Amino acid sequence: MPEFLSGIFQNLIADVLFLILSAAAIWLISQRIKWRTVAALFRSLRNGVSNIYFDRSEYISKRSKTVEQFIASATRHFEYVGIYFSVATDQSRVDDTIKSLIKKACRVRLVLLDEQSSDETFRYLEQAFALAPESLKQRVNHARDHFIALRNELAPGERHLLELRVHKFPLMDSAFMIDLGEPKGALLIDHKWYGAGREKSFGLEFIGPERKGTLFETVSKSFGKISELAEPI
Repeated sequence: MPEFLSGIFQNLIADVLFLILSAAAIWLISQRIKWRTVAALFRSLRNGVSNIYFDRSEYISKRSKTVEQFIASATRHFEYVGIYFSVATDQSRVDDTIKSLIKKACRVRLVLLDEQSSDETFRYLEQAFALAPESLKQRVNHARDHFIALRNELAPGERHLLELRVHKFPLMDSAFMIDLGEPKGALLIDHKWYGAGREKSFGLEFIGPERKGTLFETVSKSFGKISELAEPI
């Protein structure tokens, strides 16, 4: 009988130890995951990342500023580099925001896809953005004509502040750049996943000075290079 009770007791002790060790292992794993998450957060902050948007709807639900307000926050320079500068809002409000920036002597540069880009480029981007065949060139032409007309509406002494350029790169990303190089500069990247459509785009926002060696600096220089290579119109 004592041996029987001793065996039961030993089994209970073993079960309890197993539960304790299992709980400890689960706790350690969870803590490791938490610390990895915290470490990733600090690395992101060191690289200038201020926010991440996992689809286009979060641009509205998770951002404190509308597209117009973000653009209007520029004091010296606003630049867009992308395909045809389409925003999910009333285009007239964006146009009015650009005009108000120019009234404040803030420079605006829009870098769009060249309508003379190759047919392969247009086909690739249409497939990548999940657009109907032959539809992208219409959008590109419309954007080019629209912003040329907007520039012509400005007073002659203001037109140099709205600079239009075109490139021929099959970009999957677009960039909205606010006062880069300034202490409160900002950069919003909108990335399209191939074939997923615009609503599944991924956003990355940077705010602050561009510190040397950071992702903020790398991305800024990359889009800056595209802008430099683009041809003025």
